[in-house]
Amino acid sequence: RTKGIDLNNQFHYLFWYGDLNYRISSSRKKVLEMIKEKKYPKLLALDQLRQERIDKKAFDGFEEALIWFQPTYKYAHGENNSDGTRIYTPEKGRVPSWCDRILWRNFPNTYLENLEYNCVDSITTSDHSPVYGTFRVGVRYHHTFLQVPTIRLQTPNTGKECHLYIYGLKGENLAHVKVKHKKREPNAYVRFVAPFFTLAWSFRTKIVPKTTNPEWGDIAPQPIGLNELNYLETQHIFIVIKSEVEVGNNTRLGQGVLSFKGFCGPEPVNFLVSVYRNGKHVGQISGRAQIRWNKT
Repeated sequence: RTKGIDLNNQFHYLFWYGDLNYRISSSRKKVLEMIKEKKYPKLLALDQLRQERIDKKAFDGFEEALIWFQPTYKYAHGENNSDGTRIYTPEKGRVPSWCDRILWRNFPNTYLENLEYNCVDSITTSDHSPVYGTFRVGVRYHHTFLQVPTIRLQTPNTGKECHLYIYGLKGENLAHVKVKHKKREPNAYVRFVAPFFTLAWSFRTKIVPKTTNPEWGDIAPQPIGLNELNYLETQHIFIVIKSEVEVGNNTRLGQGVLSFKGFCGPEPVNFLVSVYRNGKHVGQISGRAQIRWNKT
């Protein structure tokens, strides 16, 4: 685990699954009628989790495959219809719902494909039918991602030092901070974190005071202890945005992940990184970046 980095940003692939207990916002009678007619798209429009995600109130930044199976709750134990489908129990008048879900998120420019998303109605020991998903994901092996097409690039000549250049760095719509229970604009700075920086694991920008739209400008070149291009293009930097409330007292504004994909070309590349805090979208960071080799 990387200290100071949110759980959401610590893994290339993160899966969140289980009985999330979201329901369908309609009457039991109407839901049963739509299930009988297999009007799943109309039911999904009434699904609470789907609406929460659209409104960015829950699981922002996560994805879910399209649901083409009937709601998996609340069933009678040990009973099936003649066609193999399960029987919804009238107990407590529960509205049939998709309580059991699988969501995921992955770093930018990594490979993840959902192959299947379904339920198993033949298992009737619970009032839920189990839900399963099948995924294909890229695996880093010998400095590359399997399943991801890569451009074969030549390793630079020895005798040159690799540096990361960042230009025109700025933030937009960052979060406010609370100081003595009062809402204030942040004194924002950015810390870039990665294990391959040669001077330290991280470096930071200057502080831009009292604004939610800070402009840090060009950042001093940072040496990198890697020089194989295919490997570099699979790497990521953690971005941690903080505000200095007072000297020695900082508060976190949000975090994001920046992919190196495309940075090894002849010109700087534009980037845009979404910033999250406690699972909610709280602004974005943008700029241009390039990896260059300078003579030592």
